[in-house]
Amino acid sequence: MRCPRTWRWTAPMAGLLLACAAPAHAALGRPADSIPADGTPTTQRALQATSAGVSAQSVVTPDGVLVTEYVSQGTVFAVTWRGPVMPDLNSLLADAFPSLRAWLAAHPAPPNRPIRMDTAQLVVHAGGHMRAFQGVAYLPAQVPPGFDITQLAN
Repeated sequence: MRCPRTWRWTAPMAGLLLACAAPAHAALGRPADSIPADGTPTTQRALQATSAGVSAQSVVTPDGVLVTEYVSQGTVFAVTWRGPVMPDLNSLLADAFPSLRAWLAAHPAPPNRPIRMDTAQLVVHAGGHMRAFQGVAYLPAQVPPGFDITQLAN
């Protein structure tokens, strides 16, 4: 059985899209100092008052991805994104990225399926399709007490 002609370039094109994804530098578990350097700032807001004083800052990357970084006590504990391309998850997740890579290797799925990783160390929910990607990632151990995780919804 032969593959249709369009399938011959689908995998290389998907690889190219991932390679050209927008980088982001403030990452989970890291200090929030670099957030303004990630892209064009759009908003900065304090979320519902909690004992930890959570704030969120959104930036638009050069590729048009809206990345919102959630900060408590100077550390990014969660990141959400929405845009036309997937952001560079290696940069967004930083030290947590190997956990995602290992989880994906242990849970193979067909291409283009949403990611729903829920572990004690890392939660990543991501999905979408070309020109409409969205996701959320957070470190459960660093979520401030009293913070409502549903505020991370895209």
